[in-house]
Amino acid sequence: MCIRDSNWTVGYTSQLAVGVWVGNTDNEPMDKISGLTGAAPIWNQVMTYGLDNMPDVPFVQPPGIRKMTVCYPSGLLPTAECQQKRTEIFIEGSEPKTYDTVWRAFEVNRETGKLSTPYTPPELIERRIYQILPPEAADWVVESAIPQPPSEYDTAYGQGPVNDEVAIISPGTYNYVKGLVPITGNARAGDFRNYRVEFGEGLNPGAWTQIGPEHGDQKQNDTLEFWDTTTLDGLYTVRLSVTEGSGNARTAATQVTVDNTAPRVEIEHPFTGKLYVMEDDEWVSITANARDNWSMDRADFYLDQQKIGSSTVAPFNVKWTIKMLDLKPVPGSPPVMGTEVITNTDGTTTTQEIVVSEVVVDPQGRIIQRFHSGMSAIVAAGKYTETHQIYIEAFDSAGNSTKTDPITILVTHKAKKKATAAPLSWLLPVRLGAADEKPAPAELGVAALAWLRPVDGAPNLADNRRPRGTM
Repeated sequence: MCIRDSNWTVGYTSQLAVGVWVGNTDNEPMDKISGLTGAAPIWNQVMTYGLDNMPDVPFVQPPGIRKMTVCYPSGLLPTAECQQKRTEIFIEGSEPKTYDTVWRAFEVNRETGKLSTPYTPPELIERRIYQILPPEAADWVVESAIPQPPSEYDTAYGQGPVNDEVAIISPGTYNYVKGLVPITGNARAGDFRNYRVEFGEGLNPGAWTQIGPEHGDQKQNDTLEFWDTTTLDGLYTVRLSVTEGSGNARTAATQVTVDNTAPRVEIEHPFTGKLYVMEDDEWVSITANARDNWSMDRADFYLDQQKIGSSTVAPFNVKWTIKMLDLKPVPGSPPVMGTEVITNTDGTTTTQEIVVSEVVVDPQGRIIQRFHSGMSAIVAAGKYTETHQIYIEAFDSAGNSTKTDPITILVTHKAKKKATAAPLSWLLPVRLGAADEKPAPAELGVAALAWLRPVDGAPNLADNRRPRGTM
């Protein structure tokens, strides 16, 4: 037998265990009854009744059980940095043996907010503890606004971790790059003659290609060269060579991955034309299939041209909680006009006039209010529906991006029923047996299965919205 729309509440103490089910045994749907509103109140009253005037008997801990203090959320042994501790119960032999790696300490310049270096004044250094979760939790870390440590080093004092005379500052080691790449750094010496920048394929290139000419001017945290990577793909090493008057050459190198290929992305769910009922579905799950030849960065999700979320780990997914505007399109209404800003290819901006919304009547007699964003409100045969456009833009780690074609989904309200919902008092438990006879605790397991008898008379079997059944 298939039982749909059922809901449960199960719970126990050391003296009594009760399970409550509410649903229709004839496979008819419930009407706005959940485990919280249907089963839970019954379970609460059965438990309260069954435990009335009974002593509080704690659970007896069996042998072979050990209590330990662990670090939350890893469940490992606490370290000095652990900020949240809990007492947990383990079977002997299964206790954690390793120390927590989630809570970690970083030294930060409290003025700049960057990681300290040996040159940062000691009085400015603060030891801060951050929660470092696995990469799979990256989206949740962002959504939960969990503070993360800085990624840049403090350069306000001294040379920091970068060599003050010969160094490539940008791009950083193992960065992803594309197109025309500015290479910045330091090219100086006490007996300076010139510098040049080269690149070669792989980690240890067998051959080097010079980028631009040799330069006779010294540089300090400045642009050294512009590297055109448009015909390249893969791992490369960039090398800076500074030649001194004596002929001695000093070098610095960094490895980067060149990626000029945009990622691929499709909308896996939902499919275009899918209909959602707001009261039943509550939200829309949007999933993207995004992949790159090297490394994905994120997928941004848009609904009616408004960004509704980002995902940085596969499967790339966000949920949109369904909201309806419940508009009332009026035929003959004048269009609403507005302007939007257009960014030109040279970076300049202009404005153009647009139709923000307009109301039309199509050949089928439907009244449709269309919006520039892609959303529309439709009234047809007295039924109201809204449509929304969804698209996804995927970015790889080099900054290449791809947009999907938009899909359209439909959202409507649940059809209203003429009958009203049954009062929750119908669900109150009844006492079994004689009028004043209270069942013994051992009998309450049976009592929990027989509470479906209504307290206000015989059940109305024609009312499919009431939970009913025979046990």
